[in-house]
Amino acid sequence: MVILIARFLGPRAYGSFTLAMATWFTLLGVVRAAIVQPYVVEASRQEGSSFRSSTRQASGAIVAAGVLGGVIMATVGLALGLRSPVGSAFVILGLLSPFLVLQDFWRFAAFARQKAWMAVV
Repeated sequence: MVILIARFLGPRAYGSFTLAMATWFTLLGVVRAAIVQPYVVEASRQEGSSFRSSTRQASGAIVAAGVLGGVIMATVGLALGLRSPVGSAFVILGLLSPFLVLQDFWRFAAFARQKAWMAVV
């Protein structure tokens, strides 16, 4: 897949894509390690209303982390300039990161409840 993307984008655009993806994977790794994994360990033991309460709290923390990471990425993108491919890639990723980390969190929340079909949906 990476070879296909590299051939399709060309060297300059592929470099921008690679920088944005490396930054995204770093943010995702930090969020997973700091918030998602502790949540999964705790939530897998909970039932009913306590599960919903901890999921709500963790969702808020996830969105906050996504917004913080998104602001940092968008700021870097704006500093690099919107006309540069790297700058525009960072701005777009910064705008989408709160939604993307929340989607990733809900996938883990579904697995914590042992409902893999919900994670697929």
